[in-house]
Amino acid sequence: MQTKKINPKQHYIIRIDRGEEVMEQLTNFCQKNNIYSGSFHGIGACSEAEFGYYSVELKGYNTKVITEEHEVTSIIGTISDKKIHAHATISDKECSEEGGHVDRMIISATCEIHLIAGDESLSRKMDDETGLELLDI
Repeated sequence: MQTKKINPKQHYIIRIDRGEEVMEQLTNFCQKNNIYSGSFHGIGACSEAEFGYYSVELKGYNTKVITEEHEVTSIIGTISDKKIHAHATISDKECSEEGGHVDRMIISATCEIHLIAGDESLSRKMDDETGLELLDI
């Protein structure tokens, strides 16, 4: 295990509106506000989601696109200088859940995010064993 202390700089409440794509909106917000470390969590509703499942053995993602309305029961993630990394769980009208690594998510009603920005920059570096850019801490 590796750790790095990040001092919280600011808390934000973000509302992502109908028709907007979550990852794009969060990326734009962080770039505009010079946020290079932090975390977030939220809830909402989506009309489309593209999830990935990463295979360490194959060093690649399998993806699944869901194109019907779902509740976003949880979206959580980390922020670094290179990217936003998010996972989510969504629930359909039968209350059956699906989820995974978020590639894209289009909001159908709203998405309410609580974002905690760090005061420092957090970077990533390639890990040859997993094939992923891991937090450099």
